[in-house]
Amino acid sequence: MTVFDTTPLGGALDSPLGIDVTSDGRVFVAEVNSNRISEFTTDGAYVRSFGEQGPADRPGTFFERPHSVEVAADGSIVVVDTWNYQVRVFDHDLRQTARWGAGADRGHQRAG
Repeated sequence: MTVFDTTPLGGALDSPLGIDVTSDGRVFVAEVNSNRISEFTTDGAYVRSFGEQGPADRPGTFFERPHSVEVAADGSIVVVDTWNYQVRVFDHDLRQTARWGAGADRGHQRAG
């Protein structure tokens, strides 16, 4: 069993919810309470994180409670950005390349 690095700001996980492991051994984790996606090696070494809390229509990588992450065959990082009501796609350099969905109540869970 691999134990991931728990050094603050260098790989500490906060409410990990979604995970994807790529064929080349990269591990991506959606951290719902930190509003970020973190990347690790299969040995548990911290690589990078991206994202912070905020509406998706701002420049940069802002999320509201990301629940899952998957890396597509072309290396694109696909994130379910739950409270922004969107599925968002980023390239390897973390530039947003596509998004689907929109929410009238950005940042808040819909009733019903």
